Amino acid sequence: MDMLEGLNEGQKRAATCIDGPVVVLAGAGSGKTKMLLARTLYIMTVHKRKKLPVPKILLVTFTNKAAAEMKERLLAEVDGAELPNVSISTFHSWCLKLLRFYANSAKGMDITSTFQIIQESEQNTLLKALTKSIWKDSEDDLYLFDNEEIKLPKWGWLGNFLGTNILSYEDEIQTSKEIKKLVKAYEKSGKGLGGFEKLGIDIHNTRDRLSIARLFCEYKKALRASNLVDFDDLIHISGKMMEENEQIRARLSEHYSYMMVDEFQDTNASQIKLLDQLINKKENICVVGDDSQSIYGFRGADSDYIINFDKRFELAEKINLTINYRSGSLIIEAANSLISNAPKADFKEALVSFTSEEGKILVDESYGQKEEARGVARNMKKIIDSGITSPSNIAVLYRTNMWSREIEAELIRHNIPYEIYKGRSLLQKASIQGYISLLNLVSSSGNNIAMENVMISSLKVANAKTIMALKLTADSKGVDLYDLVFSGDFDDMKLTPKPKQSLLSFSAALKEARNNSEMPLGEYLGLIEREFGYDASFRHIIETTSSDKTREAAGTALADLEVFFSLVRNYETLEEFLEAISLSEEVESREMDKVQLMTIHASKGLEFEVVFATGFSDGVLPSASSFYSKRALNEERNLAYVAITRAKRYLFVSYIRKMWGKDYRVSRFIEEAGLLTSAF
Repeated sequence: MDMLEGLNEGQKRAATCIDGPVVVLAGAGSGKTKMLLARTLYIMTVHKRKKLPVPKILLVTFTNKAAAEMKERLLAEVDGAELPNVSISTFHSWCLKLLRFYANSAKGMDITSTFQIIQESEQNTLLKALTKSIWKDSEDDLYLFDNEEIKLPKWGWLGNFLGTNILSYEDEIQTSKEIKKLVKAYEKSGKGLGGFEKLGIDIHNTRDRLSIARLFCEYKKALRASNLVDFDDLIHISGKMMEENEQIRARLSEHYSYMMVDEFQDTNASQIKLLDQLINKKENICVVGDDSQSIYGFRGADSDYIINFDKRFELAEKINLTINYRSGSLIIEAANSLISNAPKADFKEALVSFTSEEGKILVDESYGQKEEARGVARNMKKIIDSGITSPSNIAVLYRTNMWSREIEAELIRHNIPYEIYKGRSLLQKASIQGYISLLNLVSSSGNNIAMENVMISSLKVANAKTIMALKLTADSKGVDLYDLVFSGDFDDMKLTPKPKQSLLSFSAALKEARNNSEMPLGEYLGLIEREFGYDASFRHIIETTSSDKTREAAGTALADLEVFFSLVRNYETLEEFLEAISLSEEVESREMDKVQLMTIHASKGLEFEVVFATGFSDGVLPSASSFYSKRALNEERNLAYVAITRAKRYLFVSYIRKMWGKDYRVSRFIEEAGLLTSAF
């Protein structure tokens, strides 16, 4: 087996340069995984040839999926032979094993080896409770909110930010030095101050800063009291353990003769600190990544670590992987043009397309989201019908999940099978499923299943106990559940006033809907809403609940329903619509060949024959929040670069001119990529 066979010159150099520090800038689609596996095999082969013990190799990547794929490919290369000397893992998985092994024996530890990892929902609950406690602490004059009524936002991002950026988390952070570190780290993240301001926090107010710091300390104390850690703790505690236990650090440092880190542009300060503890005197560390694909700044990732790697390690070998095996030359030219506007490593070189095919790029301007979605569906239909490629080789990319709603509606209307990558489609969402049950109920008599589902789940007219009583009454009268509820004859049932009134109101609404079923569909939908108040129930939740998570979910449901209603109105009759979506769901349940819809973040590492990159308008991509930060704007540019470089042959880029009553202009990234001449 020749592990170097099929590698280009850059890949060969990266695979065979195994002594000392090495930084590999691997452009999009340049075969970095192939190189890393070849490098692993080359290291083992060289030592075997020299009759030296096979060294321990640690290969770190960022997702469990990537780690599993690397293991699988490596095992295939060695015909399934075991490789006990090679560890392929994520940072968090490796640290989890480390802490399980050393937590009971290392000094200075405040957890035991039986620790558990706190779930996100539990984390948010704890942070909320602590915030209320701190806000009420008048003795220390610490607070988070000026207003009397505390309306807590979603806390996950704040806990993640604090966990990522405050390394000395065990101490009471009360000094101005530590507070300044917090503020500096937050400003460096590119978020500006908007995140704190939304919480009612004045970042320039010393007491508010102390409140944030104290919240963090109290949060960590609460975790430790229950022998809990959060996800970021796995890395923080591992690094601190090695720092305070030289014997353990030395043992681990000598244990691994070679270290390789994939996706190095996504590393944060805690991970760098951990790696520094592991690097031995020989400095056999190889880092691989692409600063142009650094898109996780909101998690604390800092591309400066790969850009300046050769400054930290002056003897580092600097290697570029520039041959792109994925995309046509026109697509690569656009990507190079775009990213030339970003700061980069001194030794970085532009990508070169390997394929002889140019590829095709089209840019589409739309007035609004609906028109953009129609354009996507129309062009996609042409591609599929012409046999250019199959649906599964097509992706629609967007900046945020909310952008998919209008696109989903048009794909359903054009009968194009699709799925949300790692998510639920519009018709699969609970709020939409509930409304479909309601439409099924009013469209035909005798639908007992829809009746029960609507009464219990969709509208919460009755609980399971009441439904059982209704069924027993129906049986005694020789009718089915639907007929009994439709009749409104509940006198024989022992019901208290409130549930009886709910049933009577529901029965009257059902009669009204059935008696007016011949109305034009648009008017009929209005009648259904007036009588049943399905979407009004979500508005009521928004107005009355104190839970931010619940209000957010209700707002999302309303937005989904709005798109759903626009989809229904494309049909002449309700029956026609219900038949259409039933057929669509049946086809999709059997059809594996589906168009993939996903955020740009989710698309990283994937590739498709055809890519529709949507929402390329200033204020969407780049997001409006990035306009005042060079770092944040550059990360948005990296997102656009990732979107463009997912495409192999066809790239459709679309932008809108108007949304929510506001005017938008074409994204500056389309201009930087030199694509305005590709408009149609």
